[in-house]
Amino acid sequence: MVAVIGRLRVLPLLGVMTAGVLLLCILGLIDYWAEADLSFLVLYLVPVFLVTIRAGLWTGALTSVAGTAVWFLANVNTVQGPPGDILPVWNLAGTLAVFFFFTLILFALLQALDQEREMSRYDPLTGIANRGYFLEVLDAEIGRSRRYRRPFTLVYMDLDHFKTINERQGHAAGDALLRKVAETLVQGTRSVDTPGRLGGDEFALLMPETGYDASRTALANLQGQIARVMTENGWPVTVTIGAVTYTSPYQSAEEMIGIADRSLCSRKAEGKDGVTHRIVDGQENPPPSG
Repeated sequence: MVAVIGRLRVLPLLGVMTAGVLLLCILGLIDYWAEADLSFLVLYLVPVFLVTIRAGLWTGALTSVAGTAVWFLANVNTVQGPPGDILPVWNLAGTLAVFFFFTLILFALLQALDQEREMSRYDPLTGIANRGYFLEVLDAEIGRSRRYRRPFTLVYMDLDHFKTINERQGHAAGDALLRKVAETLVQGTRSVDTPGRLGGDEFALLMPETGYDASRTALANLQGQIARVMTENGWPVTVTIGAVTYTSPYQSAEEMIGIADRSLCSRKAEGKDGVTHRIVDGQENPPPSG
C-alpha cells in the first residue's frame, strides 16, 4: 500500500485532477441509471482518495464536496421525502461528514508516512544522513553529473583514536563527540553539500559541482574546524580524510564510496591526521568487473 501511495504522489497533478473529475462524472451517471436499491456511495471515495494523495488536504476536501453533490444529484429521487422532511438534508450532511472524515484520516496517514520516511533517512544520534539516504543522494548526483557533465567531490572521513574516548571517558562522551563532528560538517559546508554518517566513527561528505581546487580548500578549512572543536573539548582525536573528485562518475555509488574509502586507508597507512585527494575519471578508469 505504501508503494502504491508513493507512485500516486508523483503522478502529474493535472492528470490526477482530470481523472478525479471524470470518475465523479462516470460514477454519477452509473448511479443515476442504476437500480434504486444498488448503492455506489463507497465508490465516490476513490476520486477523493486519488486527489487527496496527489493534491493535498484542501483539494481533497473540495473533491469531497463535489463527490457528495454528485451523489446527491444522482440519487435525488430516492432521498426526497415529503415537504418539510429533514431526512434528505440529514443524509446529505451525513454523507458529506463521512467524506470529510475520510479525507482528514487519509491526509493524517500521508503526514505520518512522510514523517516516518524522513526519520528513516537520518542517523538518530547525529541528525545527518544515514548510509542508505547518503547513497540515494549520491545516486542522484551521479545522474546529474553525467547529464550536465559537471564534476563533484566525494569525501570519506575517519576519526583517529576515537575508541580511546569511549574507553577513557565513556560512551556518552563518544556520542557527544560524534554529534559535534556532525554539527561541524553541517555548519562548515554549503547548504547544497550532504554530510552523512556511514557508521561508527566514519563520515562522508558529498560536494556537488565542486572540482579539485575548490574542494581541497574547503576540506582544509573543514579539517581545521574539526581540530579546533577537538581541542576546545579536550578530545585527543584527529580526522583522516580521503577525497576523490570525479570528473566523470561510475555507475555505482557503492563503488565510488569504495574508492574514497581506499584512498582514506592509504592515507592512514602513511600517517593519520591528514588528507589525501585524487581526481578520478570513471570513463577512463572503469571499475573492475566481477
